[in-house]
Amino acid sequence: MLLFFLISVEYSAQTISPKEMLEKSIAAMDKVRYARYSLKKTERIKGKLMESENKVKLQVSPLKIYLYSIRPNPGAEVLWKKGENSDDVLVSPNKFPYINFSLSPYNALLREDQHHVILDLGFEYMSEILKSYMRKFGPKFFSSANLDGDVIWNAQRYYKLVIENTFFSYIDYTIKKGDDLPRIASSFYINDYMIIDKNPAISGFKDVEEGQLIKLPNTYAQKIIFYIDKQTFLPLMQAIYDDKGLYEKYEISDLILNQPIPGIEFMSTFKEYHF
Repeated sequence: MLLFFLISVEYSAQTISPKEMLEKSIAAMDKVRYARYSLKKTERIKGKLMESENKVKLQVSPLKIYLYSIRPNPGAEVLWKKGENSDDVLVSPNKFPYINFSLSPYNALLREDQHHVILDLGFEYMSEILKSYMRKFGPKFFSSANLDGDVIWNAQRYYKLVIENTFFSYIDYTIKKGDDLPRIASSFYINDYMIIDKNPAISGFKDVEEGQLIKLPNTYAQKIIFYIDKQTFLPLMQAIYDDKGLYEKYEISDLILNQPIPGIEFMSTFKEYHF
């Protein structure tokens, strides 16, 4: 009887469709309310893959984020809470001159050598990207997804989901009055750093002028690979590819999910922090 049960469970897992897997994963991402985890980032910056590691605490609503840097800036801390500190990020750099400072999440200093702003942390960002694909391409999007068996990662077995986006290309876009790259990227569900990467004449996220013609990726990625946890259905490894190859990769480990985080841990006065 036990053998029959195990075979039945394995058979059920194997027969789930890519569409069902995507829907389960999106639903799981949308149910995240609290999360503690370790995050390893690999991002292509100026043609080179750069790595970093952080510890993250996240509350989704109202949004609160604490980040502790392991590398490349050991001991640096970042705190952001919606509606507080003028919606600026509080930063403790843990290096000379050893003083705290506050900056907009979109400030160029915080965005240096970064694909994303701190507000993109968590699972909601990727969930919205996938939903935009579903709205734009409908059933064609699901046909681009494939379950490529299981994969062993971090000593555990995960579903491997591959999305081959044959629709990926670059389109012409004329800058409108009031545009900047974060605003454009948000409208098209793409990454603003990728716009800079494709347009050598653009040196910064606000370095555009009305009437300027630029190239935009029409979707977020040419290929996406997810390692999806078999218990939570969350994509704990996300590898994003453009037409040049690996663009970014995010690896989440030591995840503690949906256990409420005390409010004091999102305060600069918390005893374990050094603000």
